Amino acid sequence: FPVTIGAITYNFYVIKTATTVGAEKPIWLYVRNGVQGKTQTLTLSTGERILPKHWDNKTKKVKTSYIGSPELNRFLEHFRDNVQKIVRTAQTEKDDLSFAELKEIIREALSDKPKYNFESVFKDYMEIKKATTSPALQKKLTTLLTHLQSYDNEIQLDSINALYLQKFVNYLIGKEMSNSYIHKLL
Repeated sequence: FPVTIGAITYNFYVIKTATTVGAEKPIWLYVRNGVQGKTQTLTLSTGERILPKHWDNKTKKVKTSYIGSPELNRFLEHFRDNVQKIVRTAQTEKDDLSFAELKEIIREALSDKPKYNFESVFKDYMEIKKATTSPALQKKLTTLLTHLQSYDNEIQLDSINALYLQKFVNYLIGKEMSNSYIHKLL
């Protein structure tokens, strides 16, 4: 007998594990259904990662001391709002919706976002520009692609935003690259 939908809560968590101390952890959205004395949970990856020291467990947000916190917190709020909208729509379309059905609807709605392969688009761009750019600029573009791939080897076009670029800059700073070189790369 499927459990019906009750009071749904939405909370973000960064799970700390002892095995990877000092590493960025994924930020998860927990969608919980509490009804009839039972709690059912759906965990959704936001696609974002952060060091646990920059996460506030009480407010379930990125600490304001973290560079890029307003952008990341807005992204998380938008992600949560999108899931809430999916839930409301599903509930209005079907009165006796089970949580298992709701989980499937949410996963389906979130998975149909198109994913573009950044590397292939970037290489297509380089190929098109080959006729109108100098070999020096082509080498700079190739170097940029190499740095991006060393930072994130599974780059998706829809993941590139101001926060992503700031994290990339932080990565380059960590590699002890000069500010002028980083500026040229950007």
